[in-house]
Amino acid sequence: MDIKLIAADMDGTLLNSKQELPPGFFDIVRNLHKQGICFAAASGRQFINLQNLFAEVADKMMFIAENGSLVAKGNEVIYTLPIPEHILADLYNTADSIPGTTVLLCGTKAAYLKTPDELADHNSSLYYSSRIFTDNPLQAVKDNHDSVIKVAIFHAVDGKLCVDAMAPFSKVLKSALAAKNWFDFMHPDVNKGTAMHFVQKKFGWTPENCMAFGDYPNDTELLTSAHFSYAMANAVPSIKEIARFEAPSNDDFGVAQIIRQYFPGV
Repeated sequence: MDIKLIAADMDGTLLNSKQELPPGFFDIVRNLHKQGICFAAASGRQFINLQNLFAEVADKMMFIAENGSLVAKGNEVIYTLPIPEHILADLYNTADSIPGTTVLLCGTKAAYLKTPDELADHNSSLYYSSRIFTDNPLQAVKDNHDSVIKVAIFHAVDGKLCVDAMAPFSKVLKSALAAKNWFDFMHPDVNKGTAMHFVQKKFGWTPENCMAFGDYPNDTELLTSAHFSYAMANAVPSIKEIARFEAPSNDDFGVAQIIRQYFPGV
C-alpha cells in the first residue's frame, strides 16, 4: 500500500449533519502531509469556499472544486474546464424560468446570481463564499472577465423537479444531482473522476495510490478513480454498489476513522 492522495467529498461525507469537520482534522491533514500524503477536498463547492474552510492547512492540500471543474494545489489553480459559451445563455435562461429556482453562474472568481430569497440565500452561502448579486448574471460574468465552470440550480423543494425542463441540456452537458436541492451542469467532460485522472497523470500516481470517500451520485467517478473507494454508511444505494468498502457515517466522522485506521497516529 502506497497511498499518495486521499480525496473526500464534503457534504454528507467529511462534514457531519451540522456542517462540522471531524475534531482535530487540520492536524490530520498536517500529519498526512508530513508523510508525503496529500488530502484533497473534492466537492461541488466553490474553490474560494473550500479555501476559507481549510484556511489553516490550505497550502498543504489539494482542491477538486465545482464537481471537478477546477483543481488547485494549495492556492494555485492548475486545471479548469469551462462550459462552452454558445450553450451558456440558453442554459441559464431555461433554468431561470423554472418556478422556485435560483440559478448561480459559478465562475473561477465568483458565483453570479440574482438577489435570492431567504432560503436560496442561506443555501447558496453555505457553498459559495464569493457571490455577486446582479440583475444580469450573464453580463456580470463578461464584465468581470470570468468564465463559467458550473451552472448550479437551486430548487426550493427538490432539485429533481428541474430534471425534465433541463433534459435537452443533459444531452450535451454533464448534469448531476449534487444534493437534494441542487442540480448542476458542467462541461460534458467534467466530473470529480476526470479531475482525479488529471491529478494522477500530473503527479505520476495510479488509482492504487488513491483513496476516496463519497455519499451521493456526483461522487460516482471519484470513487471509481481510486482503488481504495469508500461509500459512507449514509450513502445512497448506487454509491454503495460501486464502492469497494464502507466507512462509518458522516455523523460518526467516518472519513477520519478510516484514515486513522490506515495511518495510526495522524
